[in-house]
Amino acid sequence: MKIIEAPKYCCTRCRKKFDTAIEDYGDPEVTSESRNMGSETQFLWTYEFSCPNCSNDIEITIEGYEYPEGFFNYEQTTSRGSLILEKAKLETEHYTEE
Repeated sequence: MKIIEAPKYCCTRCRKKFDTAIEDYGDPEVTSESRNMGSETQFLWTYEFSCPNCSNDIEITIEGYEYPEGFFNYEQTTSRGSLILEKAKLETEHYTEE
């Protein structure tokens, strides 16, 4: 799974609006759990930083789930220190054997 559009946010202290970049989130932490139809895989990205305007501490978390394996199931964008104006958009990656 990959981020195809990074979230936009507003700092809760100064109310200034900002964009984030996909590169800000780095590689996801990936965990997997066995369920009835196979594996459920969670992809977790976390970006911690200070507001460029007022230095408020901000954390944005993006979660994406595949279940069953290879099928997009659910996504969620949450934050601390900011209000999410536009959620992240995720996409399942499909690989083909050559």
